[in-house]
Amino acid sequence: MQRSAAQHRILDAALALIADNGVGGTSLQMIADEVGVTKAAVYHQFKTKEEIVIALTERELGRLDDALEAAEAESSRPRARDVLLSRVIDMAVERRRAAARSASWAVSASLDARAGSG
Repeated sequence: MQRSAAQHRILDAALALIADNGVGGTSLQMIADEVGVTKAAVYHQFKTKEEIVIALTERELGRLDDALEAAEAESSRPRARDVLLSRVIDMAVERRRAAARSASWAVSASLDARAGSG
């Protein structure tokens, strides 16, 4: 499914928050705050938190499916293993970078809020 840029930003923020807080510990308001939009703006893109979780699951499983397809297309088992391993590692690194960016944004926002109240 094709997603808009706004939906991708929401999904990226949701993934980082869910990684830190779990699904139950992540609210739509937290996602909105992370993206820097209103809760209504999140609702405009996704009607429920469940819809966000489903979209995240589809996206992440789609990436894994792509990696499996690439590995299956290889003619040798060692090369197939290397391709699959490389793709899965790339996915893990990408997730880690996204989490680091999210943490950096949270620290920056916290520092901005403190500077504004001082």
